[in-house]
Amino acid sequence: MTQNGTETYHTIKLQHQAGPNSNEDPEEGIADYGPTSDGFGLRAVEDTVSHASNEHQSHTPVPIINSHPNIPSIYPGGTTFMDQFFNNQYATLQWQNLDYPFASVEDWQLASWLLCSWLSMAAINNFLSLQLVHLSIFLFVYFLLNATHPRSSNFPSLSDLQRSYAFVWKCYHPVPIGNYTHSPQVSTKGKPIIYYCDPLECLQLLLSHPLFMSHISFIPQRVWSSSAWIVHIYEEWMLGNHAWNLQDQIPTGATLLGVVLSSDKTNISVMTGNRMVHPLLLSLANINADIQSKGSLHGHVLLMLLPVVSFIHGKTCIRSLLSDWLVHESLDFVLKPLKVAVAVGVMMSDPISNLHYCFTPLVAYITDTSEQSLLVCISPKASPVLTMIYKEFGDPFPHPPCTAARTLDNIEQACIEADPNDFEEFLKVTKCYSLSGVHKPFWQNWPLSNPSKFLMPEVLHHFHCLFWDHDLQWCIVVLGLAKIDYCFSLVQTPVGYHSFGEGVSKLKQVTGCDHRAMQRYIVGVIAGAVPLKFLLSISALLSFCYLAQMPRFDHDALARVETAL
Repeated sequence: MTQNGTETYHTIKLQHQAGPNSNEDPEEGIADYGPTSDGFGLRAVEDTVSHASNEHQSHTPVPIINSHPNIPSIYPGGTTFMDQFFNNQYATLQWQNLDYPFASVEDWQLASWLLCSWLSMAAINNFLSLQLVHLSIFLFVYFLLNATHPRSSNFPSLSDLQRSYAFVWKCYHPVPIGNYTHSPQVSTKGKPIIYYCDPLECLQLLLSHPLFMSHISFIPQRVWSSSAWIVHIYEEWMLGNHAWNLQDQIPTGATLLGVVLSSDKTNISVMTGNRMVHPLLLSLANINADIQSKGSLHGHVLLMLLPVVSFIHGKTCIRSLLSDWLVHESLDFVLKPLKVAVAVGVMMSDPISNLHYCFTPLVAYITDTSEQSLLVCISPKASPVLTMIYKEFGDPFPHPPCTAARTLDNIEQACIEADPNDFEEFLKVTKCYSLSGVHKPFWQNWPLSNPSKFLMPEVLHHFHCLFWDHDLQWCIVVLGLAKIDYCFSLVQTPVGYHSFGEGVSKLKQVTGCDHRAMQRYIVGVIAGAVPLKFLLSISALLSFCYLAQMPRFDHDALARVETAL
């Protein structure tokens, strides 16, 4: 509804007409979605004539929802999350002991404390080697924390527990880089091992999770602010043009599952020996954004741990090239099931045990700018999303998008001019095409996936870190470091807001929260001390960052974002 003449849009929440405990005939409940369904059988909206009548009576515009004509079909025979949870050989023991495979709740508390504590592996091993602990501790600590303790015959094995409670972690040993016909093998300082899970199992876990039952959509829709069909509203990925166009390209009755990947180089120090890895997270674009973005709801699943490997070679550029090759080779291997699924489809269960014929294109890859260049195989001195180099970044007009077809054509031409196994010569050729030197991108055989579409701005790195790396540095150059610190120290911060009593120049381990707090004060800090045009430029960039984070967009909001630039 609307109040005071303003237009508001209320998201339709997904609800079930008949759950698994319904007394209705299951064959009657399993049917193709009609044109007024949203994926679980909920009627979307009344027709346009009814909306026009209501609008005329109440003098307030009513949002119009237009569902995609290619409605997904559902089939019987699926399983729910709880069905999978209790479908194991230890279900009887679980009913007898709620803390199974722990002997008691005290055993579980001790294991949880050891796992979450800051004790090193050596300290934990010393603790577990005490005679008192040997007499009283349960066997699961031995399995989990690598202590030495005899195993009981009734205790499940590692592989059994993995199959019972989660998807199985696997390891992959990549082929040594350079082990081709005409090129020598390049050694590494350590043997590269990639730990990963089956991406389809991870996707099934998200798709069938009971907490997401009323927050997941299967049908692309277009929402209009009124019956005039003029102002298009964008609030979720399934309400955008990208999802609508992808639904056009999959078979009739199929379900679109948008794959979302996220990665960032991370230093894992707890119980791992201080290793540097690239953790790869998997999520589902069909889940509502407000649910997906909450870490406590576990809308992202850890899919892979890719170690940062050091190659033994005399030239830095060659070591960097081989590291990039390893990243793409590992991603290509781990994500292969998703590529097969988007090519031929795969049957998967939703939260109420209905089966869907699903297709899994890559629709978003969330990462920082440096990793974007790595993923799209573009030189760091060129834009990963537009066909422009660093010398053209100041052009007053937009450049064409850097599409997959264009990048693959450039790679093919570079491979014709030089052998990829001749590292130095191949790097010289790829530099002319603004390429990074990767000749086998992981996305080259992933249908319906295009880097110009799945690479998008990310709030932490492209808004908050951008302000720290550029906007604030410009202000320091114009105003001076000492004066910037003095002005920040004088800011009267309200209760609950970040304060910078000693300025900003001596900050260490600055986080995104610190960047965001500085953005709130920077205009007031530099106002009156810098030229007016410079102040307007900083204000316009901040306006763009704030407007781009709106949870709901329409044509007017998009025009305001474009005007801010």
